[in-house]
Amino acid sequence: MIVTERSGKMYKNSVLTVLLFVFIIACTTAVTAQDEGESSLGLSLGATGFHLLDEHAAYLIFRGTGITPSVLYSFTDGRDKHYADIMFTYSNLRTVSEVYKTPFLAGRLRYSCLRQVAEGILFNHSLDLSAGLSVSSFFSKASYKFQMSGLWANGIKTWYGSHSADVSIQAGYNTGENSRVELLCYLPVISNVSRPAYSSSGDYNYEKNDWQIKPFGNTMFLTGNFGFNALLSWVHNPRNKMAFTISYEFNYNHCTKPDRVTLFSNSLRACIMFNLKSGAKE
Repeated sequence: MIVTERSGKMYKNSVLTVLLFVFIIACTTAVTAQDEGESSLGLSLGATGFHLLDEHAAYLIFRGTGITPSVLYSFTDGRDKHYADIMFTYSNLRTVSEVYKTPFLAGRLRYSCLRQVAEGILFNHSLDLSAGLSVSSFFSKASYKFQMSGLWANGIKTWYGSHSADVSIQAGYNTGENSRVELLCYLPVISNVSRPAYSSSGDYNYEKNDWQIKPFGNTMFLTGNFGFNALLSWVHNPRNKMAFTISYEFNYNHCTKPDRVTLFSNSLRACIMFNLKSGAKE
């Protein structure tokens, strides 16, 4: 048992080291390449509708809508594209019965590096296809409450955290001289997932295992922690000026260990991007 536990910890630490190394190399590549490309920084604001089923807390679906601000950074140099974003959201989720609710917060940090692999012409407008890798960290926390004698009593607290290396694919279509439609998809390949401990007999310390959040947990591959994220955007980008973006995002996460949690969301956001540099055009 001791050998198994040590091996598991060594394996988990090795995976985390690799993910960190990939993130550092990717960021370094983006920074050193900025002398020749175009970069922009944006602020985004919108609404997100959540659906949450966490069987560690209840066999009920909680749903609600919250405000989602985010900060985005993009850098393009020829066929190479780099994206980074930070997202945060907060909402109060409820069940159909209205006697259960949970404050719900979530955040995401992601960096993506893609390269254009194909291009063509469709209806006299250009289209392109890019592929690459990304590293991301997603965390959500729910503090369940139930109504009792007219008061809201505190129940269990749960969380879901996932640090992953993803495959990224982007398709873009230029609808006009300064406008463009883009579809960007992410699929996690390997993840490190943190969840509360679970025991069907309840023979463990609730305060330690349910209330003390662990930043890292178990390493899982594609099917163990399945996720899918798609971002559909319309971009209007006048030359050497601010760019405007309207986007729709769908996100789905499903993890079965130690107990099933399913989370999906739909977001609609508007964004203003400030062109920081346009060396390629000049």
